[in-house]
This record gives sequence, C-alpha cells and structure tokens, in this order.
Amino acid sequence: MQSFEFVFLFEFMHLELDEASRALAETNAEMQIYRNDFESFKCKASETARKYVIDPNFKENRQKYFDELAYDYQFHNRE
Repeated sequence: MQSFEFVFLFEFMHLELDEASRALAETNAEMQIYRNDFESFKCKASETARKYVIDPNFKENRQKYFDELAYDYQFHNRE
C-alpha cells in the first residue's frame, strides 16, 4: 500500500463495490416483491389470457438432461 496506484485502485474498486452492492440490494428487494405477488400476477395474466381465448397454462419447455438422453440411445455393439 505504498504506491499511489494501489491506493487509487483501492478507492476506485471501493466505489464500484458500493454501487454493485446497492444495485444487488435493490434487485433483491424487487425480486422479493415479484415472488410474494406471483399468484396475483398469474391470476391477472390468466384472466387476460381467457379474455383473448389463450390457454392460461405454462408450456413445459424442459430440456432433457444427459442421463435421459443416454437412456434413449441404444448401443448396438456391447464391447
């Protein structure tokens, strides 16, 4: 800590870390609101979807994992 470059970088990083910390705290608070109100959002979206004759259910877009893909493949040579 005997060089000005180190002190300057330390001060700069400290400011950046403070800003990042504040941004993460704000994002965390917003996500908590969304989590708590998920059912409310889902009900409103379902009502709107029914109004426009759209299926109000989420689609299952799950990708297969490696073990499921490997299970589907049949090896022809057992060596």
